[in-house]
Amino acid sequence: MIKQFVKGRVYVFIDAENLFYSQRTLGWRISYEKLIHYFKHECGKETKCFVYTGRDESNSGQTKFLDMLEINGYIVRTRVVKKIKDHKGGYKWKNNLDMELAFEMDDVKDKYDTAVLMSGDNVLS
Repeated sequence: MIKQFVKGRVYVFIDAENLFYSQRTLGWRISYEKLIHYFKHECGKETKCFVYTGRDESNSGQTKFLDMLEINGYIVRTRVVKKIKDHKGGYKWKNNLDMELAFEMDDVKDKYDTAVLMSGDNVLS
């Protein structure tokens, strides 16, 4: 289905953190194993898939997830999440990889003909 929209070398950039929260809100579950196989089948074996997400080193489930991504051929970009106090006295976790994703898209623009951006964040739209 995506073949009609892409040409040449395809790079897929995935904002995994925002995509995670969007899929949770919608009740969806993305199979990252199937996703990379889909892109490589539809767009060619040379397709590269980059994943950007925060990393909580104390979260063993997340470590397993990141390992699975690498085993399946994703190029994983992470940043350790920061605990930030909010105005209500609680805490929220923040990593802000949006800019890194955008900068890398620009840095490697000569290496791809088509970029696919997946995110649940309207800032990147």
